[in-house]
Amino acid sequence: MKRSGFTLVELLISISILTLISAATVFSLRGTRQNEELHTAARLLAGDVRNVQARALAARNVLTCDTVGGTRVCEQENPSAEACISPCVQEPPPKFGLSIAAGASAYELFADVDVSEWRRTSDREILLQRILNPFGSDTIRVDAISTELGATASGEIAVERQNGQMRINACGEPGQPACAPSEPQSMTIRLRHQDTGKTADVEVNAITGRVSVQ
Repeated sequence: MKRSGFTLVELLISISILTLISAATVFSLRGTRQNEELHTAARLLAGDVRNVQARALAARNVLTCDTVGGTRVCEQENPSAEACISPCVQEPPPKFGLSIAAGASAYELFADVDVSEWRRTSDREILLQRILNPFGSDTIRVDAISTELGATASGEIAVERQNGQMRINACGEPGQPACAPSEPQSMTIRLRHQDTGKTADVEVNAITGRVSVQ
């Protein structure tokens, strides 16, 4: 007599195979998504360094006002709680920059409007706070920041208005004894995905202005 259909053993084997295939597909898709999160974060960070350069070269204005503590950025994304005591007006800051710290899952773009020191001196100068993982979680963090002088806990990249001069972790005006000869000329920011352990590097060269993702 001719048999039709499947036996229970055959059905169980088929279900097991389908389960294995499904699990492998889900794992592969998850790995692809995590890799994309990491490389998107690196590209976003590199793009924001280039954004700082473009803003400075174009001498872009920002809204600023006076507070009791000093001048602050009036842009909507500024987190400072200090109230304005004067109207917000358009002003060209002497420098634009990016501030980032090891271990952080976010960084800041700033306008050097309060104290001209080639670095962010307070929250009053923040233009935008950016989360490294554009998909919303904190799985992307700054693993390490290094220069040719060694590892550092934080990084400050600033670009001067119009002439486009870039400086890294600057400590004052160029040529001052406190800055020379220890001021770095390049910086590598290493990002790490907390789930996979994979890393991506963003390299910045202050001499050439080149920004690259490795």
